[in-house]
Amino acid sequence: MKFKAVLFDMDGVLTDSFESCFRGFNFALEHFKKRAISREEYIKNCWGTPVNTDLEMYLGKDARISFASEFYHTNYTRFIEHTKIFPGVVEILNYLKEGGFKTAVVTNTHRKLTLKILEKFNLINYFDAVFGGDDVSEGKPAPEIVLKACEELGVLPKDAVMVGDTDSDMKAGRIAGCFTIGAGVKGDVKIENLIELKKYLS
Repeated sequence: MKFKAVLFDMDGVLTDSFESCFRGFNFALEHFKKRAISREEYIKNCWGTPVNTDLEMYLGKDARISFASEFYHTNYTRFIEHTKIFPGVVEILNYLKEGGFKTAVVTNTHRKLTLKILEKFNLINYFDAVFGGDDVSEGKPAPEIVLKACEELGVLPKDAVMVGDTDSDMKAGRIAGCFTIGAGVKGDVKIENLIELKKYLS
């Protein structure tokens, strides 16, 4: 099976950003006079889903969600020191570049913040396209962002691999028609580190 493109989720796949996201989300909740939540509750209800959906869950449907989302993304940088890239990221991206694969980031994080994080870790030049949650009308698990990336890269979904760490990533990739590889989560195949991608792409 020969693939032409690899699409990556960012948080939890390229970057170990859970702590930054968790702290940033609670910072937003407390700013809007809501209770902070535990890590366990954040994982259960928020990790991997669009932040707008998460904020609506805790702030209420009548809240100004777009304003709250902008507040979250703007203030994320307060906690960015807790974000790191995972081992093997640069190695696998070099492997893909040398192998002629097209690559894209497809994340529910807003584009501006996504670019800032990729630039911080000198990863931006490895990608042919970057799509954030505010580039589409509906974030993952909806397939729109995956389909949009495939179109931008000029590949059919069946010729692309979606790599993610949540059920939302796998569902988005599956509905779009991609081969799904779960980083610690069930997809068409499951891997424990990004270097394992090589055996499915060679």
